[in-house]
Amino acid sequence: MDAINQLQETRDLLTAAAPGQTLSKSELRWARMLRVAPWLAFFVVALPAPIILFVLSFLLAEAAFWVLLAILALGIGAVAGLLTTILLLFYRSRWTKKIRQRLAADGVKTSELAWFINELTTQERKALKAMDAQDPLLADAYRETLAMRLTATHVVAHTKTSLRQVDQRLSKLSYLKETDTSALRVDLTADKTRLTQDLRAGEEHQANAKLRLQTIEAAAQRGANWSDTSRALERLSVSGAQLPLALEAARLEQEARAEIEAELKQNAD
Repeated sequence: MDAINQLQETRDLLTAAAPGQTLSKSELRWARMLRVAPWLAFFVVALPAPIILFVLSFLLAEAAFWVLLAILALGIGAVAGLLTTILLLFYRSRWTKKIRQRLAADGVKTSELAWFINELTTQERKALKAMDAQDPLLADAYRETLAMRLTATHVVAHTKTSLRQVDQRLSKLSYLKETDTSALRVDLTADKTRLTQDLRAGEEHQANAKLRLQTIEAAAQRGANWSDTSRALERLSVSGAQLPLALEAARLEQEARAEIEAELKQNAD
């Protein structure tokens, strides 16, 4: 319980400074369109012209000429469609990255994890999928902790970027020798101190979230192993209880067969 409370406090600290961010209906619609647009774009760009030219080959004279044009248009359209798909994929990646940065500004929520799937490690994705199938309660806790880890990761990355910018401004002050830069230097130094503290805090929260993820993964794995072991032991118990009965049945069958053979032998004599 203390660990859960600590993680909740961690998320509160990370999200307290920024206003809430939500996606508009138009952005959600645009996101749904971008999921399929790159793949549809190839066919929309590449196929219409070849299809029209191929149909014209049946309607007009010199069919071979129109078929040749259709094949040429298909090659050109395929290249144009491929370039369009690549451009749309690039645009979707940039647009999605901006959306993730907006959502992470006030802390990633469990309902927003779908936007951050690409930022999860392979182990995290596998663990979440396994927990969904085995233990939904642990899966919910895992999602909450993933949201905290992602929030801390974005805080650390943003803080590091800000620190680099402050360091660059401080280095540029050395070239301004003809003006008094003491006041600006004091301000930038204070900013660097504050950002350094924020970076340490963010890294600490990130480490706590990762530790919590490993704890939940271990609990899920332990539960799965215990469940499998318990079922195996139950099968062994059942088999062990049935074994004496099987042996007894085999012994009785052998005795009955021996008696029948003895009777047959006696009658033969």
